[in-house]
Amino acid sequence: MKPTISVCSVIIALTISCNITEQDPVDPIPWHLLSGRIVFSGVNNFKAYIYTFDIPNKRTLQLTTGSACSWSPDGVFLAILDTDNPEEIPNRIRIVQPAPYSDSGYSFPSRKLSPPAWSPTGEIGFTSYPLPTGDASLYINDQQVFTSPRLIGTNVAFTPDNQSLVLTLLDSVGSDTGQLYKYQRIGGSFELFINIIDTTGFQYLLNPEFSHDGRSIVFERSFDHRSFGGVLSREIWVADSSGSILKRLTSGSSDTDPTWSPDDSKILFSRKAQLFMIDTTGNNLVQISEFAGISPSWTN
Repeated sequence: MKPTISVCSVIIALTISCNITEQDPVDPIPWHLLSGRIVFSGVNNFKAYIYTFDIPNKRTLQLTTGSACSWSPDGVFLAILDTDNPEEIPNRIRIVQPAPYSDSGYSFPSRKLSPPAWSPTGEIGFTSYPLPTGDASLYINDQQVFTSPRLIGTNVAFTPDNQSLVLTLLDSVGSDTGQLYKYQRIGGSFELFINIIDTTGFQYLLNPEFSHDGRSIVFERSFDHRSFGGVLSREIWVADSSGSILKRLTSGSSDTDPTWSPDDSKILFSRKAQLFMIDTTGNNLVQISEFAGISPSWTN
């Protein structure tokens, strides 16, 4: 039987270890639209923290330090991007089990890491850059998989069959365009997965995440029209699992960090560092909170 953890047990466990702080309420938060457990990152006094919505008590709680987070597929663990250096550079992955509480992980003193992503079997994937400069690398857990000057150091996603990872590669070294590719874990080959052709600017397809049922993938499209007299736009898109049927969900200028609701019917994302939710049909856009929030993750 799959273990479950209630919001209350998360709060109790992290209270013991993290000195939880309740945030000033922001109304109206549409509490009736929220369910399960939602975590996200925000900034308080110039430091990044992980927050959660305590839905039964209609309040927002500060849990622990961290600039990004992700629930494991079974909802038991949180992978948290954090730092252990005075420069506040994200160089540490923490694996936190809320109840019973445990906190482990690994640090990379001379690297900057992307937010972590879980595989279906509990591995953690992320990209990283060496400091002060150098080519990005893909890591699975604490093992370096490959390094490439084409790799963009942003979020990755494991495919539902765990045979591949979806990540962003430049079309060529030095290119202004990056598409989503599949990296085959056996053999190490690359296959173009999603490519949106547009000659009116430069674009990057970023931050992919597969739905829980494996039938769809959501991602962020960052499009720069400025060289053509336009502006920078960041939109949320979805595609089927083959990458061939595409749909734009939002048309905002700063929509980032999309994640699926537990039932795959909604997308939670960040817009100008505030959390919004939209149906997968592109309808019913709702602002969730006026409290600053990025990098959300949602589980039962």
